[in-house]
Amino acid sequence: MKKTLNSMAQSLKGFRFTNTLGVVAVIAVLSVLVQFQSKDFFSLDNFITLARNCSITILVGYGQMVVMAGGGMNVSLGSVGGVAEVIVGALIKRADMP
Repeated sequence: MKKTLNSMAQSLKGFRFTNTLGVVAVIAVLSVLVQFQSKDFFSLDNFITLARNCSITILVGYGQMVVMAGGGMNVSLGSVGGVAEVIVGALIKRADMP
């Protein structure tokens, strides 16, 4: 039984690597194709814009990863974010902001 679990773990380890490698390859190919369409794609301004747009999502993802790695399987982040958006939207509407 233990040998079977070890062999399954080894096969899954290779499977995860292949999936990751495939995703990285697809992203690389798409990046090169987009670069041919727009010469400003690999510019410093574009990377700064991408970093600004993704920074909050990345930080929330790291926080969620730490919670899950610690064993506290808390996946209610989406619902908490939704409630926060509704509250902020209501406050903005009450303050007559555009």
